[in-house]
Amino acid sequence: MHTEASNGWGGQEIRILTEARWMRDRGHRVVIAGPPNGRLFQKAVGEGFETVAIPFEKRTQARDLFRVMGLLKRLRPDAVATHSSVDSWVGLAAARLRGIPCAVRYRHVSTPVKNSAANRFLYQKLCDRIITTSETTSRCLRKDFRLPDGRVKTIATGVAGPGELPAREDARRRLCGELGLDGDARFIGCVAVLRSWKGHRFLMDAFELVADSHPNVHLMLVGDGPIRKTLLEKREKTACPERIHLVGHRDDPWPYYRGMEAIVLASVKNEGIPQSLLQSMLAGTPVIGTTVGGIPEIVSHGRTGLLVEPGEPRQLAEALAGLLDGAFDESRIVSQAREMVEEYYSLDRMGEQVCRVFQEVLKEK
Repeated sequence: MHTEASNGWGGQEIRILTEARWMRDRGHRVVIAGPPNGRLFQKAVGEGFETVAIPFEKRTQARDLFRVMGLLKRLRPDAVATHSSVDSWVGLAAARLRGIPCAVRYRHVSTPVKNSAANRFLYQKLCDRIITTSETTSRCLRKDFRLPDGRVKTIATGVAGPGELPAREDARRRLCGELGLDGDARFIGCVAVLRSWKGHRFLMDAFELVADSHPNVHLMLVGDGPIRKTLLEKREKTACPERIHLVGHRDDPWPYYRGMEAIVLASVKNEGIPQSLLQSMLAGTPVIGTTVGGIPEIVSHGRTGLLVEPGEPRQLAEALAGLLDGAFDESRIVSQAREMVEEYYSLDRMGEQVCRVFQEVLKEK
């Protein structure tokens, strides 16, 4: 049983649903509990998963605890997996009180966790294992909470492409048509939720620095989120607002990955291992990332992509110009990146690793 308090739709929620699909496809029973207005909950309902509507809000925690305890008494799951703060306190406490044999706390972002007495209790006592999406996050948890290596497991999110990728030129022309642009337009972009720490404003600044020397290049931001209005306002203050496109969320991002010259994630904090960069690599599109969180675990500068420091638009502009001008061996970088993703970041590798964690705990009980 997965619990998730978040109402949004980003890498964390996608990971839960991706993992749930993999488990269900292999005959496991999966139940997802969360707020009924949450995007994960709604998508889970749409895909036929067993779901239970629980608010998982701070004001409802006491009531939610009793509801989850009743749910666990009825379902008797082998494992409870929790993902956000509120549902973790409720879900892990209920699992302990009901004697559920395996309780796992997932940690999807690299944001530091305050070393408080309450958090020490949660990470040291309430859960049997912690699963993170990057080794950077795992190292911090081991150090801050003095956890043994075996208690914290790094399992990056696996990715898989569609059955057939569109040809790159076809995808580029499709983007031109979508935006009503001439057929010679080229694109760089970002596929991510519009959050402040994703670094979209620095990407806009970097694009301004390369725009004059690359007049047929456009910037495309794919995604939606809380800072959309702020980014629209910032766009209007640039020297080339007509070349910066906020196209919103897309359920199928693959034509966008394929149609762009480069995918950029200019994050300034919090990242685990971003699925968007892994998907871009699988799509055969070069990536630029920042030295934040787990990004350097997959982006090796000059080998599988390019790395820049966060919050440095001039450095990012230099990397963008280098890719656009052919200063890097793009074919080698793209090939090495795809090989890495296929070998280490497949859905099967992720699912099998998660199963091993659950099985390890169950054998201990």
